[in-house]
Amino acid sequence: MRLKVGERVFFHRRGDITGLYAAEVNGTSLDVKHLPADDPYPRYAHAVRAGTTMVTLTFTTNGKKSEIALITIVVTADSGQSER
Repeated sequence: MRLKVGERVFFHRRGDITGLYAAEVNGTSLDVKHLPADDPYPRYAHAVRAGTTMVTLTFTTNGKKSEIALITIVVTADSGQSER
């Protein structure tokens, strides 16, 4: 996925699985936001600087953590179109 600095990517889930869903971020181009502030589960990431960040979405059930997706997000400072 490609984003420009200033854009956001949202982590969406369906159903009542808040306590089971998480996102792990490896990189410095995204600033992960939690809504509300005391909620430990990320809701979206804001592209803050050019670079590449890996996001791993996980789901835990019956004590077992499973990867849902591994997403590479490339943040650019140019004015080109975002690809999603």
